[in-house]
Amino acid sequence: MLELSCTIAEEEWRSQLLDAVICFVFREVSQMVNPEDLPQVSIPHTKVEAFGQALNAPVTQGPGYLLRFHQKASELPVNQKRLREIDLLLPPFLKMLGKKKEEYGPFSFQVREMLLNMSQPELPNFEELAHQFPHSHRTIQRKLRDEGLTFRKIVDEIKQELWSHLEMGHSIKSKDIAYILGYSETSAYLHAVKRWKQNASISLS
Repeated sequence: MLELSCTIAEEEWRSQLLDAVICFVFREVSQMVNPEDLPQVSIPHTKVEAFGQALNAPVTQGPGYLLRFHQKASELPVNQKRLREIDLLLPPFLKMLGKKKEEYGPFSFQVREMLLNMSQPELPNFEELAHQFPHSHRTIQRKLRDEGLTFRKIVDEIKQELWSHLEMGHSIKSKDIAYILGYSETSAYLHAVKRWKQNASISLS
């Protein structure tokens, strides 16, 4: 069992910090083990649904911030395929975080940053992202439209940047890049690549 604690006296600061850290630790662990070997998460909040939705895992209410592993957790093999994905994608993710883009307004930039922070390395869907904002789904969509963007367009732009990184200097098969970027079918990935290349040629001309 891994228990998190903090000596900060201010309750609100302490709670927010531990909320963030337990989510971060869980997501890091999720990259190293198979889904069936994930630890159980327990937090001292009455409303745990938002945490469960953010982590895409069951979260229970308990006396503290706990991650409970089953007894043979130390004997589990590390998921090498997931680690390779992290090694490949961590550098571009770090470059993209905080990178200002002219076509992005204040809210769309927040959405982009949230998408990058929530990646595992797959990007979250709209439902998962929406739970991180104090707005309704319609309000989020409207605020993005007001800045000339949509959720789908932001996701597509992030995938295009990651594709450029993976294609350059890496000997990776198309089906593996498709999997890393979250495409269920290689054909859908190849269709996206064709569109990205067309858009790039139009921009250059």
